[in-house]
Amino acid sequence: MMPVSAVAREARRFDAEHRADISSAHSDEALESRTHNLLEWKTWEPRVAAVLLFHPNPSAAMPRKCAVKISRYETKEDEPERDHLGRQETVEGPLYRVIHDATSKIKEIMTSVTIWTASGLKNAEYPPESIWEVLVNALIHRDYSISDDTHVLIFDNRIEVLSPGRLPGYVTVENILQARFSRNQKIVRTLNRYPNLPIETWAKA
Repeated sequence: MMPVSAVAREARRFDAEHRADISSAHSDEALESRTHNLLEWKTWEPRVAAVLLFHPNPSAAMPRKCAVKISRYETKEDEPERDHLGRQETVEGPLYRVIHDATSKIKEIMTSVTIWTASGLKNAEYPPESIWEVLVNALIHRDYSISDDTHVLIFDNRIEVLSPGRLPGYVTVENILQARFSRNQKIVRTLNRYPNLPIETWAKA
């Protein structure tokens, strides 16, 4: 298991690689300012956000459940039984990698889901960007003080994503389509600095 101090080094390395093009006269201050968003000021110990973003096994380091658990239930029932469980996968690691790996795993499992249509038996299809956006929002807005995984349940006729915690801040069921609130701002800011991410996803979050 990666020592906690190694998480701090990884956070500093990430900051150095992804910081903006700034003058050398201010580079140290900028690096310190950005890195301290993820590390304690005095001890440089990683905060929860740093562990989630950079540790290869965050659940062991926190210690708290925080993986993505994907379950394939071969039924349309609202309350599936154990006999309906066909396959189960757990995805864990640094959060950026988890998002990509879990999305790929969901797409892979979906290839085994078939439905009857007017044209006969076909594979169930969901827009990839929709799967991506729902999963990203579930992970960046979940309550990480709760020891539980983010659950993705794949049924014969739907996909359900269960994100631990209540709606954040002032967001309610009534205003959820208009309100914007970030529970985990450090995570959102850091993920937004990675390359090859659809920026509109973070803007909507």
